[in-house]
Amino acid sequence: MGIGHRQVDCKHNEITEFKPLLEPLDLRGRLVTADAMHTQKGHARFLVEDKHADELFIPEGTQGSWEADLQALSAAALSPPAIQVEKAHGWLEIRKVQTSTALNGYLDSPHVAPVFQSNAPPR
Repeated sequence: MGIGHRQVDCKHNEITEFKPLLEPLDLRGRLVTADAMHTQKGHARFLVEDKHADELFIPEGTQGSWEADLQALSAAALSPPAIQVEKAHGWLEIRKVQTSTALNGYLDSPHVAPVFQSNAPPR
């Protein structure tokens, strides 16, 4: 469930509004998710160190080579897959999720902790 939003005028962008939106909120012990634009060291540091929250960010190529580095993780660095198979609306969907701690501290960022990789086919 979303707990806040803010209109961004033409002189600003979403990145500059991240901290002002979340600053007044008590996020201690909460999980904060955001879109790929917010996958930034400063945002992770703010959430973890200042707000004492956890964060779940998705790089999607927004931070240099993160996506390529995640794809390059060897099979040995990944957990055994958790697989879900579901048939709905005439589609057979197979979802696979694997995790790794191989990138803990990645890019000198102490807030990159376990990562996960999910494969779900498009409909």
